[in-house]
Parts: sequence; C-alpha cells; structure tokens
Amino acid sequence: MMKALDALRDMDVSEFQALLNYTSSRTWAAAYHCACRLDSLSAPEKQTIIRVLQSEVMAGNFIMGVGVTFYENRLIVPTALRGITKLVLLEFIPNPEAFLAVVGDTKDGTRDAILPRYVGDWWTKWDPKKPAESLSLEDVVAIWESQVIKHPIVQTRSDFEVNIAALPKPELQKAHSVAQDAMVFIDAELEANFNQLLAISENIVKREALREDLDKLAKRLVDNEVSELPL
Repeated sequence: MMKALDALRDMDVSEFQALLNYTSSRTWAAAYHCACRLDSLSAPEKQTIIRVLQSEVMAGNFIMGVGVTFYENRLIVPTALRGITKLVLLEFIPNPEAFLAVVGDTKDGTRDAILPRYVGDWWTKWDPKKPAESLSLEDVVAIWESQVIKHPIVQTRSDFEVNIAALPKPELQKAHSVAQDAMVFIDAELEANFNQLLAISENIVKREALREDLDKLAKRLVDNEVSELPL
C-alpha cells in the first residue's frame, strides 16, 4: 500500500484528475457489465461479483479522498463514481433496474467515458466458477500505470473549469452580472426563434390550405369538363 501512496503523493493535480477520471470510467464499465448480468446469476454469485465491484468503488473513493485532501476544490469528482458509490454502499446487492438507471446515466460521460479496452478487465472475463479477487488500492494504481503505457487515454474534454465556490465576493458579483446579461440575451434569442418558428408554422398551415383549395378547384374543373362532354 505504501507504494501506491507514494505514487499518489508524486502526482500533480492534472495527473490526479486523470487517475480519478480513469477510476470512475473503470468503475462505470464494471458496474454496467454487472448490472446486465445480475439477473442471470445465483444469489451467491451476485454477492461475489458485487463484492469485487465494491473493491473497485472503495479504491476509487480512497483515491478521491487523498486527492481532495491534497488539492481540495481543484479536483472534480466524476459523475459515475459518485452515483455508483451511493448505490453499492446503500444496497449490498442493488436492484437491477436501479443499477441500470445509475450506470445508464451518461450526462457527464465525456470526463469518465467508458474506454474500448481496460487493463485487468475482470468483468469481461467473469467466470462464476473462477471469480476474480477483490482489488486493493495498490492493484488499481498499478493497473492505471499499466493502462497509460499499453492503451494511452485520449483526453476528450478540457480540465479547465471555473470553481465558482472558490471565487472572492467581487468576482462572484461580476460573474452573477455577466450571467444575468447572458440570460437576458438567451431569452431574447429564444423568443426571436420561437416567433420565427411560429411564422413558419403559420405559413405551412396557409400553404396546406391553399393546396387543398387548388385540389378542389382542379377537381371542379375536371367535373365540369366531364359534364359538358356529349353523351
């Protein structure tokens, strides 16, 4: 464990955020696989697979705790790790529907998106007769180090984000004023777009009415021509 702690201690904030994102992504992938398989497993098998998943979750939370201690508000906790932690700690064997609802929530999936390949992906090789062992903090950190070498992770989202809570009062007031101006502008744009859509909708209705009138007129002309034909 000391080796893992030494590795964490040597990371700067961007490296720590990358590790936390990876841990969340890994937990997400494992949890999704578990959720899909849960109904097909016996009660003892469910307990075993959830126990291994919990070891991933607890390692991720330990990493998060160390990171927050070091870097406080500069670290951002990914959505998946937060949601899955709540679920597997509140319920020893989560309800499959609730499980799928949590792992299917992708609203913040750019930071901790599921990757094509993982080092040590025990969930894809799961065999109830030969279940994987629970993972330790040292296991997860070693897996991360190996992952970076074998399957480099492409960053799809900038880690530059404004932490509003850390701003002093004058900057908060300025940010609030800018946000209000932006909302006024957005409201005006929405209203203008709505009016344009309304005008388009009215024109479509008028066009359909005109088309119906033309069809009726054409039919009337045809009927008149037919009626005037000599018998």
